[in-house]
Formats: sequence, C-alpha cells, structure tokens
Amino acid sequence: MNKQRKQAVELRLAGKTLAQVKEATGLSAPTVIKAFKAFEAGGWQAINLHKRGRSKGEGAGLSLSQQQTLKSGLLSPARAHFWSRETLAHEAKTQFEESLSERAIARLLEAWGLALPELAVKRPRGVRNPAAQWYRYQYQPLADWAEHHQAILLLGVCKTVPGWPGVYHLGLQTPQRKQLGQLTDQWPTEQWLIDVGTTLQQHYGNVALCLAGLDLRRAATLNTWLDANSATIRLIEWRPEQ
Repeated sequence: MNKQRKQAVELRLAGKTLAQVKEATGLSAPTVIKAFKAFEAGGWQAINLHKRGRSKGEGAGLSLSQQQTLKSGLLSPARAHFWSRETLAHEAKTQFEESLSERAIARLLEAWGLALPELAVKRPRGVRNPAAQWYRYQYQPLADWAEHHQAILLLGVCKTVPGWPGVYHLGLQTPQRKQLGQLTDQWPTEQWLIDVGTTLQQHYGNVALCLAGLDLRRAATLNTWLDANSATIRLIEWRPEQ
C-alpha cells in the first residue's frame, strides 16, 4: 500500500483539512481527494489497487455516479439550449458543489465521446475539383453573407455518440473556437433541426451554419423553413473530406 496515500486517508479521517494533509504528505489535492474517495468506495484494499495515471474520465472531481448524472442531463427534454464547457462546470457546481477545471471538463467530454476536434474550413487548391467548387459556390457565399449581415458563422458536425445507442450529437464551434453541443434521441428529424436553428437565432440573431454529417437534398420541410427565414439564417452542407 502506498504509505503516503494511507497517511493522507488517516489524516482526513482524523479531521485534518486538505491543506494540512497536503503539507504533511506532500501529495497534491487531487491525489488526496482521489485516495479518500477510493477508501470510501472500497476500503484500504481500494487504495492498494490504485494505478498510476488517469483512466479515461477520471480526474474530474466527480464520482462515476455523478458523472453519469451530469451526462444523462445533457439529453433531458427540458434542455432547449446548447451546452458548453462553461455550462457543464456550472451544473457540476450547482448539483454537486464540485468546481471543475476546463481540462477536467475536456476529459469528461472525451470519455463520453462528445469531444469536438477543432474545426476549420481551408481554401482548397485548384479551381475545378469538387472541393474547390464547393468552396467557391457554397462556402464563400455563406461567409460573405455572414460578414454582410453581421451573422455568427458556426461550423458543426452531426454524429452518433459511441456507447450510447440511438443518441446523436450536434457539436458547433464559434469563430472564437468556443464549442457548443446538443444531444438528441430523435435524430434525424427535420423538425429538430428547425428547433435548433430557431434556438440559435434567438441567442445570436443572424446565423450562418456549415454542418457536416447532413444530407439536405431530401429535407423538403427544413429547406422550406430555411427559404422562409433566409433573411436571418443560412445553412449549407459541409463535407470536410472534399
């Protein structure tokens, strides 16, 4: 058994503060907290089984049940707005009185399969290949419209969530690289996309969307809605592999 961790648990059981335990053992606060939670969950043997490094999803300051509660809340029917790392940190603080760092939130999102890589549309080489044609006739007009109408230009990806059957994730990235997300178990429905567009309009005003993972060719209802609201919202299909 790690003597320092055992000492940390004994000191915590004796009523010592986290600061006092850190000073006495030389361990970091997260290590002390993790050791004590392991002891609470499985006794001294649980500390014996402690491994170096973090497992996927660990280091967030939340128990597994708390993590699951936070994750399940992302699919709540009452959640009409997009969540971000900031809103997740706020909910963890409100529900569990736990302060999560941005890195801790990032680890949780990765463990849940909700991490969004940094998105960027790059000007392709050439002029006649499909990628260049898409950039010239779809993306550039969208970007020009966004600039002219002072609209926010959002890049996004729609995809399934690994390990969560029937659930889909729409992740968006703002020009400031802030990431937003929304989960649904009703994908793919045009009405859900219309509701998403309406929510974004209410929050940002004019909106330009470039989304991957969609096939808009047969989305008659959605396209009718987009045509009726073309003064305030534009949407194009994005194929990053082009």
